[in-house]
Amino acid sequence: MNCKNHFCIYWKKNKCALPKTSLDILGCCQECVYVDIDGKVLEKERQRILKSYQDPMPKEKIQNQPENKNF
Repeated sequence: MNCKNHFCIYWKKNKCALPKTSLDILGCCQECVYVDIDGKVLEKERQRILKSYQDPMPKEKIQNQPENKNF
């Protein structure tokens, strides 16, 4: 079965590693077990990713962007 939940212990390359699964009425897997991520690691990653969204794009990335000629 296809699986998009990267935080489930049974997730492996976009597939469920279990031979059989069951879904609830909303289509959520009933066998899903979440990986427990340390709060400090999680906060560090949140801050790192947030910073990447807040920082202006470096010049080299701006120069390498394809030009949009539709506008």
